[in-house]
Amino acid sequence: MTYLGIKQLPAKIAWTPLKHRCGCVADWGWDSEAIPPPQFIAWCINVVGENCPWHGGETEQDMPIPANETIALTHPGSGASIYVRKATGSDVALGEQLAADLQGLMEKATNNKLALVGEIPPRYRKWLYANGYDPLEAWLDQRLTDIVLNRGEVTVTPEMLNQVP
Repeated sequence: MTYLGIKQLPAKIAWTPLKHRCGCVADWGWDSEAIPPPQFIAWCINVVGENCPWHGGETEQDMPIPANETIALTHPGSGASIYVRKATGSDVALGEQLAADLQGLMEKATNNKLALVGEIPPRYRKWLYANGYDPLEAWLDQRLTDIVLNRGEVTVTPEMLNQVP
């Protein structure tokens, strides 16, 4: 990750707060026109286990970054900017929850796939099989989307499941 400094923000930025190993909660911003959603999700999976940028990120070397500024970092896959600022207000608690959810999900995806399959609503799992989808892969993608892109909002609701044949 390359620190680009303080930049003018694009008009449309989506923000996702995440707690880091150092204890700070950073609010990560991205422009979906510059970075595809799966790349931003992968970025979040990688950075949640590291220190925040103010505490050196993966290098663990404190960086002289202004504490109250939004800064830009370079996404290594696309060269596009990803933005970060310190989370404030209710985003601090949300970032703690999202990081815990993300790390728990990735732990299950790596070490306990049966538990993850068990989380898939049976009616939805049956529909996924019947329509040629890998239920585990589809559920993992859905949960990652809910956690990272939808800020923890669950989108596979009981109302939606009632519509599944």
